[in-house]
Amino acid sequence: MIAAGVRVFACRPGALNGYSGRVQYYNGPVVACACDLLSEDGRVLARVPLNFYYWQKAWRVQDPRPSYKSVPWAYQEPSPPKSKGWFGDRY
Repeated sequence: MIAAGVRVFACRPGALNGYSGRVQYYNGPVVACACDLLSEDGRVLARVPLNFYYWQKAWRVQDPRPSYKSVPWAYQEPSPPKSKGWFGDRY
């Protein structure tokens, strides 16, 4: 997949570690951003995390190529509503 453009949003300090899926903090100008990869006609091809760092008077991009996967229960259906049993909805 070849993107013609990138839309950057939702940035935070640090760089995403592609192995652990966690953001590591650095002293220099480094940010991890959520980005949309765009086709030539402006359609969103994919939403990916990218790292940006400032070096030699220019911002550079680094793809962390995440090797981790989201947890298997992240996209399952929600839990059923709680009953009014002995303890009500407190537990």
